[in-house]
Amino acid sequence: MEATARPAGTLPRVGAALLAAALLAGLTGCSQGASGTLDQALKDGTSATVTASKAMRLFAEGRSTTGVSGSALQDMLQQLNSSEGQVAQAGTDSDADRRARLRVLRALQAAVAAVTEADDTLSGTAGAPPAAAVVADLDRATARLSGLEKHGGTE
Repeated sequence: MEATARPAGTLPRVGAALLAAALLAGLTGCSQGASGTLDQALKDGTSATVTASKAMRLFAEGRSTTGVSGSALQDMLQQLNSSEGQVAQAGTDSDADRRARLRVLRALQAAVAAVTEADDTLSGTAGAPPAAAVVADLDRATARLSGLEKHGGTE
């Protein structure tokens, strides 16, 4: 088969079609970026608060050590902080997206506070609430994140 010369700067039809498809996919991905970031942050946040709540329940029941539960809380705190940072940096295209981002941020911040307080309780920090109160706070944070997750960032 003999190669045919094309004018400089032109692509074969298949190449042009593939390039157009790739660009369209890229543009579509960009327009859904903030929504995808919020969805992922809500999933990760819900998982983190569920895990933190279980760690505190196990500790309160005497079925876990301070070290094991504390390690779980620190890991979940890192996950929540990461999710919070990603949401804070997510761009928004509309006022509705901006409001959804703020709702998710507030829910994540409440979850960070609940996990931090759980860690204080676990560490025996003076003035920290009892484990039962911390578990209730973690469960409320979970319910808030889960509710937002189910409703696409709206309460």
